[in-house]
Amino acid sequence: MEHCEHIQVSQSGHLLRVEIHRPEKRNAISLAMYCAMAKAFQEADASESVHIVHLTGGAGQFTAGNDLAVFEDARDALPSEILSFMQALMNCSKLVVAEVDGPAVGIGATLLMHCDLVYASPSAFLNFPFVKLGLCPEFGATRLVVQRIGWVKAMELFQLGARLPAEEAQAMGLITRVVSVDLGGHVQAVLEQLNQFSPAAVRQTKDLMRQAQEPSVSLQRIIDLELGVFKSLLDQRLAQK
Repeated sequence: MEHCEHIQVSQSGHLLRVEIHRPEKRNAISLAMYCAMAKAFQEADASESVHIVHLTGGAGQFTAGNDLAVFEDARDALPSEILSFMQALMNCSKLVVAEVDGPAVGIGATLLMHCDLVYASPSAFLNFPFVKLGLCPEFGATRLVVQRIGWVKAMELFQLGARLPAEEAQAMGLITRVVSVDLGGHVQAVLEQLNQFSPAAVRQTKDLMRQAQEPSVSLQRIIDLELGVFKSLLDQRLAQK
């Protein structure tokens, strides 16, 4: 596992916890942190012992986005460390559960669009400040956010860069749920519940849902894929009896 003091990775049973831990910088992400997270997600995806990944910023935090030094040190191109992390997150076949107990800014908001379940505290908010910074949204946000909340709301989020409180984000379908009391306890309960389910069923349901979002895939093709996976999972279940 790539070592970085600001990324704490631990495994308990089949659950892998990846914590962004740089509270003195509001969890701003450096290149070394991107490297460590990319490695953690790549290894989780390849490991048979990891069924679920828990991504968190710890108590009272998520992430303020990129450390400004990231772009000061790499003016000519988007750093490969960021690309590697986002590819690892987007390609992860395991369920990714995010715990957001504070601001999710810039790429911190974007990456949530690629997590499978997102739980947030009432004090959390999403912020896409790219246009304000003379930049633009990245990693599919212009499609994923528009698909979920519609053109005019997404235009307001991106062009004006306003903060989106967690309650509104939930109502729009950008996060799973706002948890008003004991966010950490709620997320842990969800993780334990998921951990009791068939890892193959969890993983293949995620894969089917991904494939079903492709515009070029017909409904009949989706049905055929579902039937094939259903039969395979049923055969596995019967063989275990």
